[in-house]
Amino acid sequence: APPLPPLAARSTSPSRRAAAGSVLAAALLAGPITGWLHAGCLAVERVLLGHFTWYSREFIWMAPVAYTLCFLVASVPLLVCAALRPSMVSRGVPAGYMALLGAFGLLLPYPQVSRLASLVLAAGIALQVARMAGRGGAWWARYGTRLMVAQFAVVGATALLQPVARGLRERRAVAALAPAPAGAPNVLVLILDTVRASSLSLYGFPFPTTPHIATWAAQGTTFDWAIAPAPWTLPSHASIFTGQYPAALSTNWTVPLDARTPVLTEAFRAQGYYTVAVVANHDYTAFDSGLQRGFAHFEDYLVSWSQLISSTTYTQTSLVRGLLGARSWSDLTTRLQMVDLSIDPKHDGDPRRASSVTARFLAWQQTHTGRPFFAFLNYFDAHQGYYAPPGFPPILSPKGKRYHTAIAWVDQNVGELLTQLQRRGVLDNTVVVIASDHGELFAEHGLNGHANNLYQNVLRVPLVIRFPGTVPAGQRIQREVSLRDLAATIADLGGLATAAFPGTSLRHAWLGDTTALSPVLATVRKAPNVDPSFPTARGDMAALFDATRHYVWNAGGGEELFKYRIDSLEATDLAKRDTIEIGVMRTRLQALLREYTPDERP
Repeated sequence: APPLPPLAARSTSPSRRAAAGSVLAAALLAGPITGWLHAGCLAVERVLLGHFTWYSREFIWMAPVAYTLCFLVASVPLLVCAALRPSMVSRGVPAGYMALLGAFGLLLPYPQVSRLASLVLAAGIALQVARMAGRGGAWWARYGTRLMVAQFAVVGATALLQPVARGLRERRAVAALAPAPAGAPNVLVLILDTVRASSLSLYGFPFPTTPHIATWAAQGTTFDWAIAPAPWTLPSHASIFTGQYPAALSTNWTVPLDARTPVLTEAFRAQGYYTVAVVANHDYTAFDSGLQRGFAHFEDYLVSWSQLISSTTYTQTSLVRGLLGARSWSDLTTRLQMVDLSIDPKHDGDPRRASSVTARFLAWQQTHTGRPFFAFLNYFDAHQGYYAPPGFPPILSPKGKRYHTAIAWVDQNVGELLTQLQRRGVLDNTVVVIASDHGELFAEHGLNGHANNLYQNVLRVPLVIRFPGTVPAGQRIQREVSLRDLAATIADLGGLATAAFPGTSLRHAWLGDTTALSPVLATVRKAPNVDPSFPTARGDMAALFDATRHYVWNAGGGEELFKYRIDSLEATDLAKRDTIEIGVMRTRLQALLREYTPDERP
């Protein structure tokens, strides 16, 4: 018999190559599994609980890819160990390490579980996985490679087939449309998210924020006192599309618009219209908002490298987002010192800028000319974050420069959109509505932003309607109007013979008959987990406007009264001084709330 080899040669330690291979194999196996588990958690939240998830429709394939890339990056320490001392990377260690990363990552979005408890729980799961992997060497040798290949085949097929399936559904939906009425006009609804009227040069702001919109407004009718029905996106949009006041709708902070209330889009689709939307507000106008109902073609989240990378819990943490946004070594060092693993429920992704909204719709319209269209475009650049591209001429206002510059950037894109449609010869047969869903505050009443109050600058929004031959050119309406009446107005101008939308067409306003218009009522529900100084922290709120007065009521206590036409900042509260007037407004508001709020509000 040949002599035995030296003891070192008989060691069971894996080779460096085998150790590194086991690490990479564990990452390639655990990444897709973690991604699908994450997608499953979101599906439960959305389908069973009816909550927003704030992730794109492509998440089902983006998450497995993103987690795999994340785990490959995180495997670098184990790969170093495999190169220096392969014995440290035994069979179960890579699997346990990846299980730890996966379990901890899936627990990150739930702040109810402390980070320490999440880590302990993840470690327990990792230990069990490591033990099972250590005992399953023969199984892995036989089936491991096949399983990894199968996983990525499913991911690739999903990424390729999802847009194909979406396009097929769109073609079937369009093929099933009835013939459109002869001469039916197009409808184009442009919502400039978070744009308040007082910051537009169209409404007297002393800086040129909206020169392009002003040019087109001169060819239509401008409403000087249009009031949004809510101070934040979803209920305001829902009111515009349904004609209902927000108090009668299901929309809430985490609850989308349900399918019980008819929407404009479905009515125009029934008339043979091709319905299309391009939306940039991924928080409350995307595919899971309920606003997508009735659209044959609907674009929201971008399909991009940045969107893919953001499809893990780790890349949504404040720590990683800060590191990815670092612009210098000192910035990087500073952010590393602040280990913040919190995750904003409204996940960050790749934002859709105003130029993308305009370009995508123009590209769509150029190839879809066989039917009249009903189009909804949401521009989001003037929302908090206030974006304008580098080099764009700034608006040098004394306060809110970035906000006003963002409005000017949106204005330029709206101007480009309407100019191109005019060149194509379709604009004059198009009902164009330019409005906003709500405004913004800049330290008025000690508040910033929106959604937390019912003051004038968060409710007064621009409204322009252009339709040559039907809507008068160059007219300005001084009467206060509610965006709640937009549904009835658009149905009226679009010639919907069977329209069943509450409210009144604003046609009455430019014809001089203002008695039939809807009450100018705005509401917002009590907000959970917000700064206690916010008015919405105390209770549900409602506001009522008449020709001169603006009354604000809070169910948690407190009421205010302003002469909003002459007190634009609403600095003087007349509630204690004019008890008779406030009594009249209070009585009328309570009657309206009883009339427009169902007995069992959703």
